Amino acid sequence: MAVVTISYQIGSLGGEVAQRAAQLLNLELIDSHQVHTLAESCDDEYKDACSAYALEEFGGILERLSFDRPAYKSLFEALNFELAGRGSVLLLGRGAQVVLKDIPGVFHARIIAPEIIRVERVAARERLTSREAWHIVQNHGRHRKALIESVFRVDPNDYFFYDIIINTAHYTSEAAAELLVQATAKKERIGDQAVVIEEMKNLAAAKRLESIIRKQVRTAPFMEGVTVSLTADGTVVLNGLVRSQQDIEIAQRIAEDADGGYKVDNQLRIYSVIR
Repeated sequence: MAVVTISYQIGSLGGEVAQRAAQLLNLELIDSHQVHTLAESCDDEYKDACSAYALEEFGGILERLSFDRPAYKSLFEALNFELAGRGSVLLLGRGAQVVLKDIPGVFHARIIAPEIIRVERVAARERLTSREAWHIVQNHGRHRKALIESVFRVDPNDYFFYDIIINTAHYTSEAAAELLVQATAKKERIGDQAVVIEEMKNLAAAKRLESIIRKQVRTAPFMEGVTVSLTADGTVVLNGLVRSQQDIEIAQRIAEDADGGYKVDNQLRIYSVIR
């Protein structure tokens, strides 16, 4: 029931390492195609954002869409939890290492390489000039970092997110994958992994509902938004500071109408303006 995440720099052989590692570990590789399929389940209002997030096709998307909306964060967290909740998966990119950082037993890897080597690899693979490849490497890295920072408010280059960082300057993709597999086997397994998988499914459901509520409920200034958790007995717990009694009632109604027939423990409070 292993779950592995791989974050990588363009030109670092990250995709090849992920493919080989997934084969060696007998895991389903979750790449852009699988994420895009799941993103299609997003509602019409957020479908463009989900597709851009899934495919990492930026092309001005950062300028056209406000990815810092709390509802986006909840929705993208839900996508990652749903995929990880399948169990026996390797998630490639899209901030999975951020969303799953506190989940016991999940292994996180980062694949990197010096810029000059990554430029050479991109130029050779795409038959580009060095200058053209350099622009791709620069822009891709900058846009991907901006997306993760906008959504999750973290720097994806922070090494504390990762159990291992592999520099492929002197490793083939096969050797790097074998190193990753060895490190995965050494990580301490905490708790029953079947229970962890079930918890991720619950987190996915809670985050989906949280995203819906955050779109419709006004919260206190400078606050992230309503938070939703799901207890073991199937109770939805709502927390946060909102602007009015009407917002409390809207959140209550959304939670009660959600698929799953949840009981609702509404702990939302109306904030008073601090002067």
